[in-house]
Amino acid sequence: FVYAEADTTFGWPPLSVNFSGNCDFAANGWAWDFGDGETSTMQSPSHIYPEPGIYDVRLDVDTTGGIITRNRRNFIVVLADTTSAASVLTSSGTTCEVIVSGRNITPLEYIQIPVDYANSQSIRLIQYQSPTVAQR
Repeated sequence: FVYAEADTTFGWPPLSVNFSGNCDFAANGWAWDFGDGETSTMQSPSHIYPEPGIYDVRLDVDTTGGIITRNRRNFIVVLADTTSAASVLTSSGTTCEVIVSGRNITPLEYIQIPVDYANSQSIRLIQYQSPTVAQR
């Protein structure tokens, strides 16, 4: 068997990951593919993921019996969750619309959006509309 492990599998960019490769057979060579276009031939390399995303990792081990491959799908998750909304100025007693957009790499069950306002007036949610979530 071939074992491809990492000291961390998720975090914020730039994400530094220390990989370790092991094999039950005598190994003549190691070939890592980090899923972002970068590779290494070290047995236990370090790699930095500078960009958000979900990465597959592959380790090929050259043994006397041939190449043995270990694929780790969706192994590394580099986070990049963002929420943004425009600032809105309005007069007391009027209705305003605030469009909030979000981008999320990892699945989530809910989102909480804090609202700050400059005076003691109450704020009321009149309408909430959730668009269809795009699936990768």
